[in-house]
Amino acid sequence: MSRARKERRGTRQLIESFDMPQVPYRDTDGRGTFWQTARLNMQMLEVYRDEIMTLALNRYRWVNLPKTVDPLMLEWLLMVNGQASIAFPKDRPGLFVATSFAANTPLNIYRRPKKWTCVPYNGQDRSFEASFASGAVVYDSQTRYPVLNKIDAYAQQLADIYITRRVNLYHQRIPAILAVPQDKELDAVNIAKQIGGGEPMILGYDAVSEVEYKALTQKPAPFIGGDLTDAERAVWARVFDMLGIPNVIFKSERQITTEVEAQQEETSIIRLSGLRERRLAADELNRRFYEHNPFYPKLLDAPISVVKAEDYESNVWNVMHSLDFEPGDNGMNVEGVRGE
Repeated sequence: MSRARKERRGTRQLIESFDMPQVPYRDTDGRGTFWQTARLNMQMLEVYRDEIMTLALNRYRWVNLPKTVDPLMLEWLLMVNGQASIAFPKDRPGLFVATSFAANTPLNIYRRPKKWTCVPYNGQDRSFEASFASGAVVYDSQTRYPVLNKIDAYAQQLADIYITRRVNLYHQRIPAILAVPQDKELDAVNIAKQIGGGEPMILGYDAVSEVEYKALTQKPAPFIGGDLTDAERAVWARVFDMLGIPNVIFKSERQITTEVEAQQEETSIIRLSGLRERRLAADELNRRFYEHNPFYPKLLDAPISVVKAEDYESNVWNVMHSLDFEPGDNGMNVEGVRGE
């Protein structure tokens, strides 16, 4: 086999090795597999990213969307791109689909496209042209800035806090470092075992003439778990505020109702920003394709609306089956339902 062929074969094997699944992070030989820490750090980034993305995808609920429009895909497009299209191809009236889009005309005075090209997410189905006569565009917020960029920023902060906590805990597990002559290595091993078990250690040497008491101490790195927990809570509070989710991370005593409401004002405004943009698109579709309009055909069976996501279905089921749960859940006072 020629040298060039061997080099090509070695390069191919090296590339294939990168595609192989890696072994989960664990210490198998007692020496620490530190080459896997980069992969673990990336895993934690993806964990936090997935958690925040799940929150972002479940903030709003679309009601009476056409059956051909997937609400999850619609919210995914809004999260990733900050905008989406709900429209149908001109040759298939009423077949509404949620897609990403690109404006193919100058924007109007309100920064909205007059005509746009709908691009399916998979990139395989055919694109089609759309306009106000066949659909509407919807934005994730009034700023039209993709929330995914903010999710990545906060996920990185949470991952950094987790990594710092892991390193800090690792340093708590280092009780002592013993440097001994080679002939005393076995004694040092026994000392380390006794220290690990919290037991006293007795050594006898000819050179020692008196009974001596020595404490082997070494100060570990200071434990900052409490500070890291507070920092993590603060980041999560910013995540909830960014997504418009009400939250009380830090409990404050003796707060009156007005003070609590003032703390949640920013959250309410951010939530309304996304809610208004979605309702604006729903109103446009209803005005053209549901209400009586001589210029557009009626293509919707019911008016589209958007509300804040709540699990009313489970609460209604509980009430119908006389199951007890906390009064006032989701704004419903069900105290005394059983037996009445």
